[in-house]
Amino acid sequence: MSPVSRYQKVMIGVLGGAMLALGVVMYAVVPAANVFVSAILIRVGVLLCVIWLAFDQMILLSRRFSAFVLAAGFGLLVLVAVRPNLSKIVVVVAVGLVVLSFISRFLRTAAK
Repeated sequence: MSPVSRYQKVMIGVLGGAMLALGVVMYAVVPAANVFVSAILIRVGVLLCVIWLAFDQMILLSRRFSAFVLAAGFGLLVLVAVRPNLSKIVVVVAVGLVVLSFISRFLRTAAK
C-alpha cells in the first residue's frame, strides 16, 4: 500500500471514530436537543468506520470501476445512512451505475 493510501485509510478511520464519538457524547449529554444531529453523526461515523475496515478491498474495486462510480456509490451510502427510507431509490440508482460502468468498460475495450 502506498503512503498516500495509508494516510487516506488513517484519516477515514480517525474521522469515523471522531464522528461516532461526538454523536454518542451529544446524545448522552442532551438527548432531546440534538437527536437529529447526533443520529447523523453516529450513522455516518459508523459508515466511515466500515469503510476504514474495507479500505483495502475498496482499493481493489477502484481498479475495476471508475472514480465517478465509486464516488457516487459512497455518496449513495451516506444518503442511506442519513435517510434510511430512501434505500429503495438508492438501490435502483446503484444498480444503474454498476450497469453503466460495465457498459462503458465494454465500449472502451471495443474501441481499442
